[in-house]
Amino acid sequence: MKTFFALPIAFAFLSNSIFALSLSQAIAEKKVVVDWTGASWQEMPTNLRTNGFSPKMQLVIKNQTTAPLALDLEEGYMLQPNEKGYQAMLITQQIKLNCEPNKQQKQYIYAMCTQLTNSGPGENTHYKLGEKASAALLLLAQFIRLKNYENGAAQAAVWSMTDESPVLSIESNNPAIALDLQKMVAQLKGVDLEKLKKTETRKSNEILAEFNGNKLDRNIPFSVDTNAVVSVGFYDADDQLIKPIFQDRIFTKGNHSIRYNPFPIAFINKHYSVKMMRDGELFKEYYFRQ
Repeated sequence: MKTFFALPIAFAFLSNSIFALSLSQAIAEKKVVVDWTGASWQEMPTNLRTNGFSPKMQLVIKNQTTAPLALDLEEGYMLQPNEKGYQAMLITQQIKLNCEPNKQQKQYIYAMCTQLTNSGPGENTHYKLGEKASAALLLLAQFIRLKNYENGAAQAAVWSMTDESPVLSIESNNPAIALDLQKMVAQLKGVDLEKLKKTETRKSNEILAEFNGNKLDRNIPFSVDTNAVVSVGFYDADDQLIKPIFQDRIFTKGNHSIRYNPFPIAFINKHYSVKMMRDGELFKEYYFRQ
């Protein structure tokens, strides 16, 4: 009888002499340098920008070794912002990379926001790779990956776990997807979904206050070091522009603040966001539901 011994993945060689190891290990061992930021909208391929829920994050990675590396990272890891006031992000799809020796490359990353009251990431918002999410949130990330639910309903499900937005705020144009996610979140939170539907008697404004957060800021403060072209508008759950607040306005160097009405009558019973674009890149983002 032959005896076989399995080598640890960090030391295993593939047939073409590529080292295979986890991305987190490669970072820890300084085999690679990674810059995590919000996704660049201008450079994102059209099919990713227009195909529903687009990637929120990107990484630029450089292989610092003289050997090819095959890297992977499971869904469920957290990305933590280097600057206060921005969303921590939950990675919801597995990352797989083939990195050539001493070469740099970029990849877009599917991730969900975890704080309703903080701004969404922009290309100039830098992050670092954190730990895996808590057990329940990790299970939700795995569920999103398994079902390929990269959509607004899955984002609402994450907020229900991380920011206590109502389970029944998880909605979709596809009722089956909404129900599937509601059931999963209710199970993770130990809530009886059917009982919740029957006994939910709170006034709608109380539910919305819970969803939209207590620190709702109707102003978008920002500063620019040089003249900047700024646009602000309302976007639907699939990141498509619904209605501009203003477009391509030039702001001079200094501090500024944009005031807006976050609850237009036309958006009743909808998930949407307010996004600020600065010089063509996403700068700030706020999420709402009526």
